[in-house]
Formats: sequence, structure tokens, C-alpha cells
Amino acid sequence: MNELQFDFEWENPMGAAAPELAATWAHLVIRVNETLVTQVHDYGARSVRDGIYLPLYPMAEWLVMHWWPLLHEPEVPRRASHRDYPQRHNLRFAREGFALPSLTFRPLNGKIGLDWRSVDFSACGVRFLQEGSTVFDSEGVKDAVTRLIESVVGRLEIEGIRGTPLQEEWQAILEAGSEERQFCKVAGTLGLDPYSLTEEGQASIIRVAEDLPAELADDFFAIADFTDLAAQATRLQAGLEVVRTQDANLVPLQELRGRLEKIDPLRTPWAEGYALARQLRKDFHLEGRTARTVEDVGSFLGLSPRDLTSAVVSWQGDDQALAFAPGHSVRFYDALVGTNELGSPGFLLQKQHESSRTFAFCRALFEYLTAATGPVALISSALSERQKRNRAFAAEFLAPAEMLQETVSGSLLDSEEVEDLAAQFGVSIYVIRHQLENHHLAQVMEG
Repeated sequence: MNELQFDFEWENPMGAAAPELAATWAHLVIRVNETLVTQVHDYGARSVRDGIYLPLYPMAEWLVMHWWPLLHEPEVPRRASHRDYPQRHNLRFAREGFALPSLTFRPLNGKIGLDWRSVDFSACGVRFLQEGSTVFDSEGVKDAVTRLIESVVGRLEIEGIRGTPLQEEWQAILEAGSEERQFCKVAGTLGLDPYSLTEEGQASIIRVAEDLPAELADDFFAIADFTDLAAQATRLQAGLEVVRTQDANLVPLQELRGRLEKIDPLRTPWAEGYALARQLRKDFHLEGRTARTVEDVGSFLGLSPRDLTSAVVSWQGDDQALAFAPGHSVRFYDALVGTNELGSPGFLLQKQHESSRTFAFCRALFEYLTAATGPVALISSALSERQKRNRAFAAEFLAPAEMLQETVSGSLLDSEEVEDLAAQFGVSIYVIRHQLENHHLAQVMEG
């Protein structure tokens, strides 16, 4: 078995007052692959059991009310750190006084990550025991959730219960046409309930979606702020105009893009990124060499400083040439890559610390070289499959695991040693830590 399952049996309602609660009282077991996510230690019985007892109506209603964000809103650090994000993505917020596991749904562009954590609900007399994570295709998760919802809706109908918010909202989802579903997906990507938006809010989303290039729409809405949507879209369009009108002709990169295979979506994101970084370092004889600046990277790939000057643009929000709205935060993405009329790439980088600038350039370079959908891409903080790939490439190209392994002093490093490695390779401490951990080179002591 390799799937998400909600297994349940209807039970005696134990005196539940509300009709929808009494009708849907059940014994529930949630399985992720072979793991029993609902396995609990029952304090009263002093035993471990596989399932929990509760009404399924609140859980089904929560799943329906958060349907679009649950399936489409990717994890972005500044959103995920806000208290509203878990309320849309973690099943424990459906509990309404009952015990539910801490099971988080993380959309990942065509896939959904599931994370579950041990949590103690002493007031309910249980502690959930299991911890873990995995990734499934979105359709498989959607099908499992749909079966649960339809079972609960069917149970209500059998019991003669009509007109609940669950039934009305689910009916609206089922009856949505293709255009409406596309709008709802975009709203969900923004973390919004499409059915609660005002007409003005709906119109704003539709205008931006129609104006944006199709290749950038998903990545843009994944990181955009609804309250600043139009201004951010304007700034993105202005940035795209900059990269499309630059006059560079980077023939070495164009030829390299033509030779490389495009992304295989079936492979894990980090494997794709690592593999290309190692291939390029080998092909360009970069063994033992580090690239600390954008100019270093360009030189390694056969680009002259003059080429890079015309192709790589750094900017800040106060750049009047880009006509950005005053008073708004500009850095909602890290880099942008597109091509001019010669088919040559241009790179727009946020003006920042040199190491971050170089890292962003490498991420954008990866997208130009490998994207099958066309050489235009938005580089951002989103934790999507695409962004994971380009981060893995940049990390491995700038701080290769093989070179790190030759450099680290042991299997346990303190923060000062990590800082020294970051300075040596010209990357951030964050990049070094992830390379050490992801390649199992060493553990970093906290503090």
C-alpha cells in the first residue's frame, strides 16, 4: 500500500446533541502508507489503539471550507510563518474540541507533501504517537479526501439532514465549471477562499491572471500578496520587460541549453539539481574550483565580463526606470530570467549581498538551461518542486559536496566552523548547513 487512506466505521453517537454530529460519529483510522497516523496512547485505558472516536462532520466541513488552499497553496516562508497558514493546512484545526492528529498538507506543484507530528491532547485523554513525512501525487490525496467528504455527505442525506454548510459548499465545488475552477485554483494558491471574495477582489485576480505570461502565473500567485496584487504584477511585468530588452547575445549559454536534457518531473527535485551541477562542473573542468561571484560563474561557462554586464541586471525598488509604486515592498521574488529577441537570456537579480546574488543567479541559470516550458522563470522563496530543483543546483554548483567532504574537519561541526566554510565557498551559512545535512557529511551543533 502506498497511499493516504481514511478508514472509518459509523458508531453509536454517545449522546451527541447536534444532529450532524450524532449522524457522523465514527471510529476513524488515518493511514499514510503503512503508518497509522491516528495511533494514540489512551491515558484512561492505559493502552495504545490505532484509531480515534469522533464525529466526522467537523473534519469534512474543514476539508471542504479549505479545499482550494489545501490543494493549491504552496508553502512560502513568510506565509507559513503566519498563524493563518496552519489553520488552512493542518488537520488539527478541524478538531472542534475532539482529538485529531497534527497532519499537514503541503502543496508542491502537482504533488502534496504530508507531515504528521506527535501531539498531546491531554484534555481529550490521548497522545498521538507517530511522526513522519512523505510526498504523494496531488490526485491521489484529492481522491482520498473526496471519498471521505462524499461518505459524510451521503451519511447526512441518509439521516435526513439537509442544508448544512458542508453540503452547500461541497455542491458548489462539484458544480464549478472549468473557468470557475481555474479561478478558484488561483485564489486557493493565494491562500484565499474563492467563495468569500468580493466582486472587486475577484476582478483584481482575473485582471492580473489575464495579463501575466502563462509561464509565470503559477509561480507569481504562489508568492504574491493579495493586498498588493496589482502592484506586484506591475513590477513583475516591468522586470520582465527589462530582461527581454537587454541586448546581450550569450551564445555559450544558448548552445549549452540546446545540448542539455530538459527536466524529468518523475525524479526527485534535489536529484535533478545535484546531477546537473555535477555534470557542468565536470564538463567545464571545475574540479577543486569555487565560484564566489556572478562573474566567476560566467567565466567558468565561457562568458566574458562584457557579456555579463549587459545580461545581468541588479536593481532595487527605488529604481525609477522601473516605475514601481512607492511605499511597497519590492523583494517578493529573488530573480527573474527571460530571453530577448535573439533568444539570449537576461537575468534580473535583487540587489543584495554578493553571495545571495550569486546563488540567485545560479538558480535562474538552472531554469534557463533546463525548463521545458520555455526559458522564462521566476525564482522565489516558495518550497515548490521547481524551486527545490534550482536551489539544489545552485548549492551543489557553488559548494560541491565532494569539496565539502574534503574540507570538513569531522562529523560534528560548530557554528564557527560552518561560518568559516561559508566564507571559504562564498555562500551563505544556510547553504553550507543544508549541503552538510542533505549529503550526510556532518552534523551542526546548535548554539
